[in-house]
Amino acid sequence: MFIDNYETLFQALLKATGKTELSWLGRLAAFKMLILPKLLYFFRTIPILIPHSYFSKLDIAFKKYIWNGRKPRIPLSALI
Repeated sequence: MFIDNYETLFQALLKATGKTELSWLGRLAAFKMLILPKLLYFFRTIPILIPHSYFSKLDIAFKKYIWNGRKPRIPLSALI
């Protein structure tokens, strides 16, 4: 169940965040409006145990998307 739902969702999100020419604020807005609702829907509707490694993988992928593969200009603690 995990592989059929969450892994395919992860691959779809990676494909959606692939080649976008957005500003930093645009990438943040896209993340907030397009990606987070999809994730929250799956987390609420499919209540299964999700391994911690999945969240680590999501974190790395989304940091890479938000910062466009560059070094972060703002510390993560300031963003949180």
